[in-house]
Amino acid sequence: MMKVKCIKTIQPHCGISFEKGKFYEISEIKDVEYEMISDVDKYFDVVRKISSGLKEIRSILDLGDSEKLREFKEKESLYLEDSRRYILKAELTRYSIISEFGKPENFCSVSRSQLMDKYGTSNFILSVSMLEDYFETMDSVRDKKIDRLLS
Repeated sequence: MMKVKCIKTIQPHCGISFEKGKFYEISEIKDVEYEMISDVDKYFDVVRKISSGLKEIRSILDLGDSEKLREFKEKESLYLEDSRRYILKAELTRYSIISEFGKPENFCSVSRSQLMDKYGTSNFILSVSMLEDYFETMDSVRDKKIDRLLS
């Protein structure tokens, strides 16, 4: 199995899951579809429109007005459809790495610069942990050792 070296400790509230300097096994390498935001400003303009309707929906629900509720749902549906225009799907490689807790954690192995080059964005819809932020591959560790020996 392939290993990676942790370059930054990951410490959630319950303890250390990955410790800097330690090596961890990659339990799975898999291509996974991720959703990315192609235009952050336009996407969040639409999200703001959707969230601004929260007060409106509360009053509609309080009044029990089914016609206004139907109209609101139609408007919300249009906003959601509009927001999808700024989302692109990308098939990216994901590494699952066994943490100190014995549980696999997932990391996108594509670098931000590669994402920018290929998709023009590195913004994901959901939170995504990037391998480059926390780990070095064995190739990288080996190359650094060779460079030190040669210099």
